[in-house]
Amino acid sequence: MANRDNYNPIILGGVAGAATLGVVCNLLPIPGADVGPLLAQWSFMLQAIAQESGHKKNIAFWSKAASLIITGSAVMVTAIKVTIAILEYTGVGYAAGLAINSFINAFYTWRLGKAAVDLFDKPGISFDDVSLISKTLLNALMPMPTPKELKEFYAILKTVLS
Repeated sequence: MANRDNYNPIILGGVAGAATLGVVCNLLPIPGADVGPLLAQWSFMLQAIAQESGHKKNIAFWSKAASLIITGSAVMVTAIKVTIAILEYTGVGYAAGLAINSFINAFYTWRLGKAAVDLFDKPGISFDDVSLISKTLLNALMPMPTPKELKEFYAILKTVLS
């Protein structure tokens, strides 16, 4: 079991990368252009957290896990991407759409990182079943953000942006 502070740079790096993808990839005229790169970002973050927890698995395992998580949340992801695309392409809120997408990518990356730390630090956790790991992490992503979570995430964002 690793010191929980050792995970902060991993998660903050993931948050910064996800936020950047939310802006850069959405400059392309393709709704949801950031989903593929976000999948890669999550795969590498999950791998790093697993290694920090003392678990050894290859990136192919985490690519499958991240893919299952994104697939499992497809309805939510699609609804968000369509809403953002409408904002951007109507011209009403291009900057707002980029900002919202960036925030959502960063928030859910942070939430995924926290859930992974909690899961991977449990004694006796088995990495034999990628679908069970993915389902557990997906369940952590799905609830609506609470005010307490948003306040904690805002504090994290200030760290990342400074």
